[in-house]
Amino acid sequence: MTAKQFCAFARLPNSFTAAADVLAGAALAGAVLDLRLAIAAVGAMALYCGGIILNDAFDAAKDETLHPERAIPSRLIGVRGATILGITLLLVGFAPACWDPARLPLQLALVLCIVLYDIVPERWTIAALLLMASCRTLNLASGLMLSATAWPMEATAALVTQALLIATLTSASQQEGTGRTIKVQAFIIEKAFWVPGVLMLLREANTAAFLCTLCGGILGVTAIIPARTNTPSPAKVVRNTLLLLIPLSALWAWSAGAWVALACIAVLWPTQVILRWCLAFKAS
Repeated sequence: MTAKQFCAFARLPNSFTAAADVLAGAALAGAVLDLRLAIAAVGAMALYCGGIILNDAFDAAKDETLHPERAIPSRLIGVRGATILGITLLLVGFAPACWDPARLPLQLALVLCIVLYDIVPERWTIAALLLMASCRTLNLASGLMLSATAWPMEATAALVTQALLIATLTSASQQEGTGRTIKVQAFIIEKAFWVPGVLMLLREANTAAFLCTLCGGILGVTAIIPARTNTPSPAKVVRNTLLLLIPLSALWAWSAGAWVALACIAVLWPTQVILRWCLAFKAS
């Protein structure tokens, strides 16, 4: 397996969204941007990739028909090898928490949710939806735990918004091919991008707050464009939103006035876009 094939197998471009979650959480909690935060962000990427690879290992039989282009059906790696690789990445991502007591319980819960999501049968749609929302929310919370101070209101709002957005996104992906509309899901997805700016406006109605709200509105509308066509595509809405998760994290850092964190998150987005282009990558 080449480096390019591994990056596609592990969905490496999407893992940048996990790092952005941690950075956003740290920004909201007022945590210092230091080596501890950098390790936590890289660990989040390892957990994401490990979970994705394990999911492919559990779905190997189904992917023989539905996704023959993936690594396991293509015989680039076997199920056993993928399982070992996935578990190894989960351990690598979890390891830093062993020396970080404040984050240890959350990281244990996160790993448990990742594994449960991978093994839960596809027909258990509600369980899958709740587990995926829990994974992304716990990831954001692990960034919040990097600060010893009390969480501000924005942090709680971010956790609720994250859980609702990811649950809605998972619900939308489950509608692909069913012929059902996703009007409710599209409404929630769009409004999730407004929340950081609106909270900023409620705190202080200044130019920065208006700009943050405007950017959120533009991102929200962009995310759901495929839902407003004559032939709505849940898969395209999911892909659009996945690509805009990093800008959403940037909005949370902006709302907290954490400019260094905002800059770090801003660097992640073009990196993700370039990597997706280099891999001719589609979110899946």
